[in-house]
Amino acid sequence: MKRASALTDLSKEHHTALVISKKLKKAISDTECSTPKKFWDENRLKYADELLPHFTEEERRFGHLLEPPLKDEFEDDHSYFRDTLKQTSKQLSTEQIIEFAERLIKHVRFEERTLFKWLEDHHPDDISTQ
Repeated sequence: MKRASALTDLSKEHHTALVISKKLKKAISDTECSTPKKFWDENRLKYADELLPHFTEEERRFGHLLEPPLKDEFEDDHSYFRDTLKQTSKQLSTEQIIEFAERLIKHVRFEERTLFKWLEDHHPDDISTQ
């Protein structure tokens, strides 16, 4: 799918989110329960450094253009990811780490397949890179 040039950089960054999800799911499926939590603690801040600026940039560039229910899902997801990334493994269960990975995949799909398409159709002149 050809992406509007103003969204290309954000779309490329979604690959990073998918890699993070894949690594979390692999850590969980390949090991005992204690290791995914250790993996989370060892990588949580790195993931935050990679994901949080992306969320902030999306919000700055087009958050104000969105309408419900797209806006609701977009904001709910970003809030969930921010809150979860603040938590250590002592605060999270393995199931919650799995949920984070799954929801990150779902969020990327939502943005790529639905939200970005909607922006291109409804706000082609407003989705600047500035």
